[in-house]
Amino acid sequence: MSSDTVDTQTATATPRLDPGLTLALADAADLAYRDFAKQPLTPPAGWELAGRWTGWDPTPFGGSEEKYGVILRRIGAPGELIFAFRGTASLDDALDDADFPLVEFVSSQGSVRTGAHVASGFYGIYHDTGHGMDQPMRAQLQQYLQQLAPTRIWVTGHSLGGALAQLFAFDLSYGTRAAAFDSLIVLASPRVGDQRWRDTYHARIPAARSLRIYNQHDIVPQLPPKDLGFHDVGTGFPTAFQRHLLPDLHPVPRHSLLNLTYVLRQSFATQAETWAGTFADQSDPHREMVSTLPKAAGG
Repeated sequence: MSSDTVDTQTATATPRLDPGLTLALADAADLAYRDFAKQPLTPPAGWELAGRWTGWDPTPFGGSEEKYGVILRRIGAPGELIFAFRGTASLDDALDDADFPLVEFVSSQGSVRTGAHVASGFYGIYHDTGHGMDQPMRAQLQQYLQQLAPTRIWVTGHSLGGALAQLFAFDLSYGTRAAAFDSLIVLASPRVGDQRWRDTYHARIPAARSLRIYNQHDIVPQLPPKDLGFHDVGTGFPTAFQRHLLPDLHPVPRHSLLNLTYVLRQSFATQAETWAGTFADQSDPHREMVSTLPKAAGG
């Protein structure tokens, strides 16, 4: 989506990725990982850290509270915010990723029953609390919406964070700050819910405002499987990259946010949304990656 103001009723049904906005959101998602890892945080140019939140990782062994995301505020325009969610970064996260049974999504606003069903692992992180955790993730996010009074909101997340970002954007559509929502861009996100989820989601968030960037060689965006009734939402933007040698033995580089961001940068540099070429694995520069033009795919 363009970072310029666009009326929600006239947004095009066939959006294009805005390079500056897309890369800023990818950098924000990376910042959420860095915050979890207690690494130094350097926000993208023109942005500053405005908040962070936690989530509950429920597991058969009890679970734990973990950092899950950061809020960035545009310098000089304090009402403009990015909510960025991190992906899988712990064993508890991985257990939640595999928790596919469906539960109904209930809105934070007046406990509205939506009828949409989503994977219980994702919903548990967003909705649950335990062991002295003061507020669930969704309550923390609602509190920030009240405190920061946003006039414009972008939402993003990588991997598991993309699933949580979709839950938050959907929840946001029921609240008093719904008009401030600009767009959602998720990166390598898994599927979140069933057909009722997809239908209800699209009725509240136009596909032109919900963009899904993924690697066709990455297994994560193909999960949970369609055979279990899960559906994609939003407009898809495929890429295609993998290790040059023995790619099937190396699934992690295909899912890497750093590698996906690198391919996006090259794509934007050629004024396209695809790119073919070779590059160093951004997490292991001694290994070579190859990017090809993606196969034709629907949104």
